[in-house]
This record gives sequence, structure tokens and C-alpha cells, in this order.
Amino acid sequence: METITKMAKPDSSFNTIRWVARISGTLMVAFTLFMAIGSFIEGYHRNSSQSSYPFDTITTITFVFAGIGLMGLIIALWREGLGSIISLSALVIFIALVAFNPEIHFSFILLIILFPGILYLAYWLNAAKSKNMQKP
Repeated sequence: METITKMAKPDSSFNTIRWVARISGTLMVAFTLFMAIGSFIEGYHRNSSQSSYPFDTITTITFVFAGIGLMGLIIALWREGLGSIISLSALVIFIALVAFNPEIHFSFILLIILFPGILYLAYWLNAAKSKNMQKP
């Protein structure tokens, strides 16, 4: 009986994974928002408040998936499973669209955006496994 209780206790290493996912995901979202706001402000000043839309349709769709992926990281702060699935799905589509778009330069360093979503998914799967082990 004692061994089952020890096995069912939450593992501190997976708690660390949860916090690394939270910190890296939050920093990624904050950095992206900072860069996007700066880009919009700079574009506004450069164009003298005239509306210009330099992106084609596929580029716009690509960045919409990036935004959905970042929203998934925000959702994962409260619901790790749902947020990680949304984030990973949207960001994999984003990376695929970037890779096949000749107007955007693809770099493998772009794969780092999947890191927080993978960590959230790992934590969520371990938490579900721990809950199943606690049931008699």
C-alpha cells in the first residue's frame, strides 16, 4: 500500500517541467507581442498613418496560425492539455507554411517555438497518468 502512495505522488521533476513551460511560453508570447507592437508603431510612423498592407494571402494565413499557437500557450497556463494541443497544432501548421512559402526564409531555429507546447504536453500526459495510478 505504501509503494502505491509513493508512486502516485506528483513528481517534482514534472512540476519543474510545468514551470519551465510556463516561463518559456510566457516569455515567447511577451516577446512576440513586444515585437509586433513595435513593428506596427514603426510602420505607422513610416507610412504617415496611411494604411498599407504588404502581405499576400498565404503570409497572412501563416501569421494567423502563429497567433493561434501563441493563444494556445496562454490557454496552457490554465489548461495544459487543451493549450498544448492548440499550440502544437497551430505552430506545426505555421512552420509548414513558412517552410513552403518561398517569400519567407525558413530556418530550423524556428522549431524552438514548439518547445513550450511540448513541455506542456509532457506535463499534462504525466499528470493524467498519475491520476490513473491513484484510482484503485
